[in-house]
Amino acid sequence: FNTVRNYKQSAINTYKKQLTKYKSKYNYNAVNLILAKLGIIYIKRSIIYYEKIMQVNPGDLSIYMKIADVYRKFKQFNKALLYLEKLKFIKPDYGKVYSLLGNLYFSKKTKRKKYYLKLAIKNLEKAITLQKDNSENYILLNRIYTLLGNRKKARFYELKGNK
Repeated sequence: FNTVRNYKQSAINTYKKQLTKYKSKYNYNAVNLILAKLGIIYIKRSIIYYEKIMQVNPGDLSIYMKIADVYRKFKQFNKALLYLEKLKFIKPDYGKVYSLLGNLYFSKKTKRKKYYLKLAIKNLEKAITLQKDNSENYILLNRIYTLLGNRKKARFYELKGNK
């Protein structure tokens, strides 16, 4: 229940901030869009809301993260990945997006698990080059290499993550 409340508040704050900041003619009905966390029917409305904010301010890269987060919360991982990949293309030096991609690729449940683990590794290693202090990236790489049976690399990332 707290997550619902936090999500609603985040949507309200974003909406108010954007409208105040741009004072544009785009005065959209936030009520329907704030309800995104309450059920799958509201996903489209929430995405529409964020995409309208993108139209008002195309330079606000956090909107990509918010759209990906909505999809992730509703377990629509492919759509979340799509927005994160777009963001990675737009801002290739943004370490957080690589961490999130690595985490989502690692979490993906599929028959092609090994393929997605390789994508997770690629993104997490890039995240490490951009965010050397984020121990979560090292820990996740440790888990992936442990799963793949590569003890040497797993140990390497374990030691790095515990520094």
